[in-house]
This record gives sequence, C-alpha cells and structure tokens, in this order.
Amino acid sequence: MRELIAEVDRELALRRNVYRQRVRAGKMHRHDAEAQYLRMVAIRRLLTNQADTAIEVPDEAEIIAGLYGAA
Repeated sequence: MRELIAEVDRELALRRNVYRQRVRAGKMHRHDAEAQYLRMVAIRRLLTNQADTAIEVPDEAEIIAGLYGAA
C-alpha cells in the first residue's frame, strides 16, 4: 500500500507541474486541471485510510495488457 501511495504522490507532483504549464499555455482549462488534481488527492486519501490493507499486485500479463492493450 505504501508503494501505491508513493506512486500517487509522484503523479500529484507531475500533475502539479504539467497542469500549471498547460493552463498557462491555454491548452487546459483551470477548472479541469483543478478537478482532475483533486480527484487524485481523493484517491490518495482513500489509499491512506486503507494503509493497513494488503493489495494484490497485478501479474506481468495484466501489466502488459494495461500498458499495451493486449497480453
């Protein structure tokens, strides 16, 4: 679970930087950026509240299917 929370933290940092640039460049609406960022914050809170819960990690075939659309 700690690894999942750390991944969400990395995603939040990425979104913070990228969304700021996209809004300034007019490529993304501020409302959309804020809404998407806050949804990720909510996911982090859910994970944090379940920090003692064991999560089954996907196997290699699931990872490949998720990344490339086919096993």
